[in-house]
Amino acid sequence: MNAISESNEARPWYRHLWPWLLMLPPIASVGGGITMIWLATSTPSQLVVEDYAQIETITATRFAADAQAASRGLSAQALLERITADEVSLTIQLTATNAANDGLLRLRFRHATDASGDRDAIARQIGNEYKARVSLREGTYLMEIEPADRSWRLAGRLQPSDRHLELTATHSDNAAVNW
Repeated sequence: MNAISESNEARPWYRHLWPWLLMLPPIASVGGGITMIWLATSTPSQLVVEDYAQIETITATRFAADAQAASRGLSAQALLERITADEVSLTIQLTATNAANDGLLRLRFRHATDASGDRDAIARQIGNEYKARVSLREGTYLMEIEPADRSWRLAGRLQPSDRHLELTATHSDNAAVNW
């Protein structure tokens, strides 16, 4: 037993296992900290709103448009057909025929997590339906329909697998912002 302890003591410290095992957590922490600093500085934060002053105005405008759609009893049905991997054809039917007097509807698709995925499109009236094509990548979207004068708004959540979407007025006296 004495020979074993003498051979262990004769080795330098870096030849023992325990110093390396004890150094492993601090080394991993330094590596993780450097990685976090690099991620924080190299990727922009997409969920940060830069102009807080306009949030109340935008929210009030949306609530007024939702209230107008609810008072008119508007709703819409949207049928989606995939044309290519990222292009979608939409057919929209409104419940009221006089909802858009110029034959155009503005469509907005707001991506749930990435603002660079947001898309806008125009739907043109063909008969009693509105048709449009838009390029959408994978992900969940908030779809909004408005006339050109933005007097009312219908909204619905669009999932990647949806082929049919019900768009309704989302007005309520104590509703939160839609998203």
